[in-house]
Amino acid sequence: PKDAINLNNLVRLLVRIEEGYNKVPFHNFSHAADVVHGTAYFLAQDHVAKHVSPLDVYCMVIGAAMHDLNHPGFNNAFLVASRNETAILYNDSSVLENFHIASAWRLMLQDDLNPFAGFSDEQYQEARQTMVYAIIGTDMKFHFDHLTKFKTRVGAGAFDDPDRKDVRLLLAMCLHSADV
Repeated sequence: PKDAINLNNLVRLLVRIEEGYNKVPFHNFSHAADVVHGTAYFLAQDHVAKHVSPLDVYCMVIGAAMHDLNHPGFNNAFLVASRNETAILYNDSSVLENFHIASAWRLMLQDDLNPFAGFSDEQYQEARQTMVYAIIGTDMKFHFDHLTKFKTRVGAGAFDDPDRKDVRLLLAMCLHSADV
């Protein structure tokens, strides 16, 4: 998709994402920038880079930037226990992660902020599914499950010639590793 990237939209989106981070002690824009850097680092490693497409890299860098957008400074457990409106909206399931994705997607649906303008419907769907999967994967509730699944897949040689499901798991592990 390199030729199709609308750089003006991408820059405008990233500025809006930066503005959308709250001034909370940890989940602020400095944290997002750190996660973008970490994600880019992991994506560039030989064992990862050979399995990912340019579209994967593009959507994961954007996903890393948006992964904690509008974070309120409280964790999922607090939001659920306090019956917060966001917890109600997302049925107590990966509350913040769903909130961050939805907050970012509301921005990206604006024509002048759409980083996928000019992409095919197939590329857009692939990017959205990958980003949603990876950002949901930052929910610490899934940490040990994903780690066990990843170790099992590595042990089984799944990353010698991974299918799309395994590539998505690899991408989610890159984002999650950068996030912790």
